[in-house]
Parts: sequence; structure tokens; C-alpha cells
Amino acid sequence: MTPFIFFDVPYKLFRKNIPNLTYVVARKFLGRIKAFCSPEHALKIVNLYQENIPFKGKTILEIGPGNDISTAILMIMQGAERVYLVDKISDFTDKGHNNEIEFIRAFQHKMMEEALIDEYPPQLVSDKICFVDCYFTDSNPLFEALGGVKVDCIVSHQVLEHIDNLDEAFKNMRTILKQGGLMFHEIDFSDHTMHIFSKYSFLSFLNQNHSLAHLYYSDSLWRACNDTVRLNMNRNILPDYFMRFKRYGFTITRLFRTEVKRKQKIHSDILFRIADDKLKNDDNLQLSSVSIQAKLDR
Repeated sequence: MTPFIFFDVPYKLFRKNIPNLTYVVARKFLGRIKAFCSPEHALKIVNLYQENIPFKGKTILEIGPGNDISTAILMIMQGAERVYLVDKISDFTDKGHNNEIEFIRAFQHKMMEEALIDEYPPQLVSDKICFVDCYFTDSNPLFEALGGVKVDCIVSHQVLEHIDNLDEAFKNMRTILKQGGLMFHEIDFSDHTMHIFSKYSFLSFLNQNHSLAHLYYSDSLWRACNDTVRLNMNRNILPDYFMRFKRYGFTITRLFRTEVKRKQKIHSDILFRIADDKLKNDDNLQLSSVSIQAKLDR
């Protein structure tokens, strides 16, 4: 592992400090496989949501969709009554669109080109989408935008691992979700700076063998390496989430684990946070991702 660290720390520091334009160009040509941001991938996400939370006739809140609203469009076309999108996504002109209808039409056109959806009036989609222009932990603007609305379901896909203040996020989920409401979260525990090596087969061993590289380091070294602006990761592991689900009144009703291909070291600074030694086992620590369905009890 030590020789790898001599490569990994400079690599992470380089990524963190390169100019933004260079970063964008590098991601375009060297980033993870193109299918990750495709409409087909969005359909896989929505099918995953649908398997765990049937949303026909339901009000859904999606955390952190970014500037891609494909999942919201698909949920509406599959019967969702209303979809709230919580993220910094409301400035359509930055994406070359004059208004919300054009923004929606562009995503629909992309999906129709790949024969994933049929024609569907953009105005009907617009009537059922509500853009909430804030981060999920920004409680005041979030509650103001929702106007006291409580939703049936909350979903997210590879978002929670980027939120530093998870307690605030869980507190807001408890406030916004209806009594007995369901949540479904896909959490990616893998080191996102390694994803760049998933595109090329001759480098994929780095992504597979060091998928938890960000957990190797002390808190102080990680603070120096972590790109909090472009690729922030909170380094919370599954027992951290168990604690918060319990603290904020959620019962986990389904849990699907995906293990790492190779067992990896986790720094004592991270393990020290886990009070219950029974949770410090490979089933909870050596994971690349989890899918969690939970219900609000109180």
C-alpha cells in the first residue's frame, strides 16, 4: 500500500489545485465511462427507485440531481404526481436555455433519440416539476420553497457521500417526509478520484484495488487532499449512516451491500467515530456502495 500512497497523495493534491478549465477538459477526455451520464443510466436509476419505492401517484423529492433532470422526467412519465428537485439547478441560461420548458424539452429530446421515451408534452412535465434552488442542508430556503409541503418519498443517487453536515440533512428529511413515508438512497463509498481510472481497462486495477483509498489517511492529511469545491467526500461509512437513521427516527427496511473487490485498510481516525464495536466488521466497512430503503416511524 505504501508505494501507492506515494502516487495517490500527489495525484489528489494535483487534482485539487489544477485550474478549473484544465479540470473540466481532463474530465471530458479522461473521466469515467460516458454511459455514467447517459439517459440510459438515468433510466436504470429510476428503475432502481421504482423497485424500492413505487411512486405512482406519489409526491417525490430528489436530493442533488445536479443539472440533469432526466430522472425527474422519467418519474413523472411513470406516474409520479409531483417531483421536487433540490439542488443548485435553476439557472437555465447557463445551459443555453431561455426558460424551463426549453430546458425540459432538451432532456426529453435526448431520451427520445435513444428510444427510451415516447413524445410527452413538456408543459405537462413542467407542471409537475418544482425546482428548489438550494442545497438540501440549507434549511431555511428549503422549507420556504416547499411551503410546508410534506412528501411521500425522498430519493437520492450517489449524493449523501458528498454532504458534510449529514445530521442537518437527516433532520431535514425527517421534517419533510410524511409519517410512514419512504426513502431510498444509493450511497457510493468508493474514492471518487479513482473513477477516472475506470474508463480504460489497462488502468482499471487502480480503481478496483484502491477503491477506498480516501479512507487510508488521517483526518488531517485528508483535509489537505480533499477537493471540497469540485469533488468533496465526507468519508462517512455505513455505521455512520446506521447511527443517523436510528437517531432521526428511521427504520431501515431494505439494505443491499456491494463489497469491494480487495480488502483495504481504513484509518483509525475513521474507525474511532464508531462507538459500537460490533459494527466494525467487513460486512459494514469493506463496501464500495449500498442501497438503503428506510421508513419514517415518528
